[in-house]
Amino acid sequence: MNTPKKRGRPPRTFVSSGDTKMTLRELGIPRHRVANAIAIASLPEDVFEAELARTDVKPSERRCVNLARGLPANHRRENPLTEAVRAAQKLSSDERVSLFIAVLSEDEMLQAVERMARLAEGRT
Repeated sequence: MNTPKKRGRPPRTFVSSGDTKMTLRELGIPRHRVANAIAIASLPEDVFEAELARTDVKPSERRCVNLARGLPANHRRENPLTEAVRAAQKLSSDERVSLFIAVLSEDEMLQAVERMARLAEGRT
């Protein structure tokens, strides 16, 4: 008797009541929530209890996940471009021009100057 070979990884399943098996997707549970739950479950109980006992901040899933992943509890992951834009906004106009010159190649600078000239023509 030949049994057909199964290929690939079997789908991840969650056993609900009885013999019914459903995937997490079918239950409406996103993968990031599962990952967060696993991270929180890995926290030592004393750290978890200490976080719940704090009175200065409200306990949150994000704070516990950050602690479980070895990050500061109040850590926020931001887009690096957003951080760069914030830093650039703090520069004076002369500093921005210096940064602009330092970062761009000669060809890129010429293209930027041409675009700025076209924009200026369109405004007048």
